[in-house]
Amino acid sequence: MSEADATPKVTFFTAAGQPWGAEHSLAILVQALRGSIAPTIVCSSTETAEFFSMHTGAQVICLNESENRLKVLARFMRTAFSHRKSTALVIFSLQLMPLIPLIRVLTMHTPRLVVDLHDVPKGRFDRWASRFCSRFAHVAIAISNYVANAFPNQGRTQVVPRPFLMPHSAPVFNPLGDKLSIGIVGRIDPEKRIETAIAAISKCPEQVSLKVYGASLVADAGYRARLVSTAKRAVDSRVEFMGVRKPDDIYGAIDAIIVCNENEPSGRTVGEAMMAGLLPVVPDSGGSSEFLPPSMDWLKYEALNPESAAGVIRAILKLPKDEFRTWRELAYEWVCATRNPTAIGEAYRQAVLGM
Repeated sequence: MSEADATPKVTFFTAAGQPWGAEHSLAILVQALRGSIAPTIVCSSTETAEFFSMHTGAQVICLNESENRLKVLARFMRTAFSHRKSTALVIFSLQLMPLIPLIRVLTMHTPRLVVDLHDVPKGRFDRWASRFCSRFAHVAIAISNYVANAFPNQGRTQVVPRPFLMPHSAPVFNPLGDKLSIGIVGRIDPEKRIETAIAAISKCPEQVSLKVYGASLVADAGYRARLVSTAKRAVDSRVEFMGVRKPDDIYGAIDAIIVCNENEPSGRTVGEAMMAGLLPVVPDSGGSSEFLPPSMDWLKYEALNPESAAGVIRAILKLPKDEFRTWRELAYEWVCATRNPTAIGEAYRQAVLGM
């Protein structure tokens, strides 16, 4: 048997319409695992396929796009059947989880079936269906303890956090100046609870400001308009809506980041901010708080409580300049130590292959 034949073949299936944070994490994992697995990524979106082709070096298969959920599922099922001799099939989208019991029932040679859990279904039926389908998987890999707890899986769930690309050099850990700029990053939609951040800023001294980064989906345009109106009434010029910017431009313009979604599965922006040496202000529920070491628990606030969030922000503002810089260094060092692609990639590989 040649070395190429001995390399485990792992096929990933994602129905993401565009590369969100989960797809960026998958790209980093696949890069870290090149040589130890032979990866194939199956997509139903041209934009997502182009992203993986550019960033992974894996074989990428793009299925025809369709708005019909059943047609999408049927196309993925045919492709999964043609890859049934893979060592493992990894289902990377909640809407594709019905593939797992179907493959179990319809194929004589069942490869190792893996479901990657990086989101929590919202509706009651979706929660039931996802939990039911996940029981047919050999293993479920959860992005956080918060997500793992949403999928009781009879001990077959393993938590493997997602990695970040390591920087070539450490950021500059500047001391805090006379003003404190807080950022909130991501899609502008009601799930992000941006109104909580605005209310928190209104309870802080005038030298504290908020920058809102991201764009709203068409369906959420009214939410953005309400936020603008709320900000104008509450704090006026201390809240700015910055639109979509590059990560370096975002993290170079703020001193700290705030997350307000109490159900955030993981909170990739928290890790990105810590990698840039910024302090994260996070709710005490959801997965975003799992980025913090125990020594940084003081940066957690009671979820959905603007006064509690404001208390953490005021505590940051009161830090001596050198101590602020020390906390920035700790945030950077911690995320580098715990989110290294090589170590996490190996943990992910072992979970996928059942080692």
